[in-house]
Amino acid sequence: MWNQIFVLILSFDLIRAECPSMDQVPVMYNSDTFLCGLAFYGEGRGYPIDGCNKCRPDDDENGKQMKHGYNYAGNDNQFLPMGSVIIRPGCKLYGYTEPNFQGLPAVYETGIYSKFDAPFGPSSTCGSKGYSGVKCRCEMTPIDCEPEDKYALVIQCDNTYALETTECNYIKTIGTSYSNSIEESMSIDATVSASMEASFFNLFGTQLGVSATTGYDWTETTEATKNEQITIEVKSRVSPGYILQIQQAMGKCGDSHSNTELFKILHIEGETGKIVKEELEWTKI
Repeated sequence: MWNQIFVLILSFDLIRAECPSMDQVPVMYNSDTFLCGLAFYGEGRGYPIDGCNKCRPDDDENGKQMKHGYNYAGNDNQFLPMGSVIIRPGCKLYGYTEPNFQGLPAVYETGIYSKFDAPFGPSSTCGSKGYSGVKCRCEMTPIDCEPEDKYALVIQCDNTYALETTECNYIKTIGTSYSNSIEESMSIDATVSASMEASFFNLFGTQLGVSATTGYDWTETTEATKNEQITIEVKSRVSPGYILQIQQAMGKCGDSHSNTELFKILHIEGETGKIVKEELEWTKI
């Protein structure tokens, strides 16, 4: 009985770790810094199913997080043991064989290196190899802007001096267009794109909430507003003697713009300028 239990416990202890898929590795190190990669100190293996191992019981089983800008500078008698390494999309790891980052580094592109073949080692403790110096860098640019919103004029149709009702045709543009730097970063990988979109609208939700300017609830931003911009042709009618004014709730953060589905419709007396009717309209996509 006791022998059987002992064998089961021993077998469980020998089960090795397993490398996570790239989709399981966080995109961000913190709210404003990208995660560059993960390093696992334990001895690596040729296949991810047996790689990404701990070296000591107190090691983080999820690996050491290397953020964008991470530097490790060893000396002649030191190296950073890395049995397995995962490098996030858009990032690179640089390994130096000389102290103080001297000489040309070996460059590792995005990927899962379940058996990281570095020049120094293996470590007597971990059984893994490493580099004297390590740098990790990402090419993505984090979101850094101040969100604001307002009602912007879409069209004004003036029928003040007409004798008949006339048509007022215009185009509604709904969705978000990102700045060039954000678009370039989002194009690197689907996980980067999803994370940056979430960060972008979290910024609006945190700082604007339910906007005092437009009344739009940025904490519940709709998919129509988050998605790529689309245009819709709309036809309205303006009574004689009136001005029809269409305004749209729009968000701005740096060079990125979000056109919401919330529109304000104003019916104005042409000669007096008095607003006789004001209504809010949500466009369904």
